[in-house]
Amino acid sequence: MDTGIIVGAVVAVGLSMVFWYGTWRYMRRKFVRYTQEMEEMIRRIQKGEYLNKEMLYNETLSSKTKQELLRLSDICRNERESSLRQKQEIQQMVSDISHQLKTPIANIVMYQDMLLSRKSSNQKRPGEEENWLRIMQSQVKKLDFLVQALLKMSRLESSMITLKLQEENLYQCIAEAVAQVTRKAKEKSLDIQVECPEETYLPLDMKWMAEAIGNVLDNAVKYSPNSGKITITVSKLELFVRVDICDEGPGIEEKHYADIFKRFWRAPGMHKEEGVGIGLYLTREILTRQGGYCRVNTAESGGSCFSLYLPG
Repeated sequence: MDTGIIVGAVVAVGLSMVFWYGTWRYMRRKFVRYTQEMEEMIRRIQKGEYLNKEMLYNETLSSKTKQELLRLSDICRNERESSLRQKQEIQQMVSDISHQLKTPIANIVMYQDMLLSRKSSNQKRPGEEENWLRIMQSQVKKLDFLVQALLKMSRLESSMITLKLQEENLYQCIAEAVAQVTRKAKEKSLDIQVECPEETYLPLDMKWMAEAIGNVLDNAVKYSPNSGKITITVSKLELFVRVDICDEGPGIEEKHYADIFKRFWRAPGMHKEEGVGIGLYLTREILTRQGGYCRVNTAESGGSCFSLYLPG
């Protein structure tokens, strides 16, 4: 065999081996660098650090993988922020609940101790024990109201309760809501006037919509002066049916229009009035779940006018 051919073959094989070895070294370094970059990004994602979005838009495998990791980073960061907000809301709610429960429980314990003390000392005044028992009863009712409201709120927020929409008579729904406040209204000699066609049918959940209207009415009765008037007016709009509930109370400042629908929010100077600030929050949630919404404005009488909008 020709020596030149043999030498040429050996050189070719040698060059080929050098080429493939160099290629292998280059690809290995590239893969190691790629792996290190991915590991670094994943570590930063785990720590919740913000990832730099520069130089990620080249059409390369590395840039595409980094873009997906960036999306994952954004999702994880949003989830952490949402979880933190929820944790803060829960902490605030627990604090508010503790505050609301503390007063009636303390009152019940105090009057119970007074009753026991009177019984052991046999020092009684006419009607004194009966009066204390009535106070204790009112505090127990307040506790029951608070617990029931919190249960409704919890069930709504955790989706344990599903609203069932079907064609219902809105007039009948308003009548049920009015019945909830009739006794309180009579105690204050309030006149509740309803202007609603008796054959107004809408897709709604009768039970929860009566609850929503009843919560607004309860506020209207609570803050209306004795012998005042509350009007309920139903209007058919192009896309919605509007239920206006107007009273003659002290009204709400415009800067607090959004605040009144928050959990446990009470208007300044109104903390002496009975209530825990959950009713209007529940009303908004119920309306939202039925595709509606609510607003508040100053009524012509100077009081408050709540407008509840339902898809018509």
